[in-house]
Amino acid sequence: MLTERSQVDSINKYGTLEDGLNYNSLALVDKDNQIYTQNSNDQEVREANNFKWIVKSYLSSEKGKNLVNYLTNKGKKPAEIVRFGAGPLGKNTVAGVAKSDLETTILANYQDGIGFEKRIEEFAKIYQIEAKDAEEYVLAH
Repeated sequence: MLTERSQVDSINKYGTLEDGLNYNSLALVDKDNQIYTQNSNDQEVREANNFKWIVKSYLSSEKGKNLVNYLTNKGKKPAEIVRFGAGPLGKNTVAGVAKSDLETTILANYQDGIGFEKRIEEFAKIYQIEAKDAEEYVLAH
């Protein structure tokens, strides 16, 4: 069964996520379009850029703005996303968040040639919902 995302509270000094994933195998793009990659392929870089566009589009949409307003009104400060990434996050993961006290990276699972949009379709099928609703759920959580 696919999970919508995994949350990792920190990245250790060796570049490995707490759940054992190698942070250095991810393709990352920051808010200024700088690309960070060590062991990533071109497909992962494209997926990271595509995922950045998806997240930015959601956050600038009416639903995204409503979410930010809701969180703010509840006294929560939404984290600033400083990097967007793609890479292998585990077979049953759609997306994930790596965060510290200072910065947040949102990650799309790109593994075995399957990216975020295809994983959203699979997630929607499992839960018998529309893909757009599955995407909103994953991005909001």
